Amino acid sequence: SLISSALLPGLLFELKVAAPLVDEISDGESTDTAIADDLTNPLGTSSGVQVGLYDADSDTLIQTIQDGDVIQSSSLPSQNLTIAALVPNNNLLANQVESITLTLNNQVSKIESLAPYALFGDVGGNFLAGNVPQGNNTITLKLHDQNGGKGQLLETVAVDFSIV
Repeated sequence: SLISSALLPGLLFELKVAAPLVDEISDGESTDTAIADDLTNPLGTSSGVQVGLYDADSDTLIQTIQDGDVIQSSSLPSQNLTIAALVPNNNLLANQVESITLTLNNQVSKIESLAPYALFGDVGGNFLAGNVPQGNNTITLKLHDQNGGKGQLLETVAVDFSIV
């Protein structure tokens, strides 16, 4: 079953089966087999937060990003990229996280209060593209217990990666 704490009573929501992120992972299996392959071996940061590099044109996962990864620019389907984070429901903080501040290289920053938590934002789950530069990069995620990056800072996660 798909569970989301972000649903509000009385509002109509649309679930796209080919969504690039999964809201619930149970025993390593996604509730949607079309995207199960993306997260069967998900990134495990020390906190369990999953970080992925996405093609913003097709809203598809290119690869999960782990600390120290080197990504070949020639393997990227386009330069229209974004980075998105997921807090799986089996994560101890899953029921507490209400927003994530994503910061790339201490310059580009976005506060997202609804999943998908995307660096350049999204419109109804459709990722917006931005510049993820070649060279060394650090994506920093600050997990908050209130919307808008407010309230208690639950955790900070930093992942270093390179695009060459």
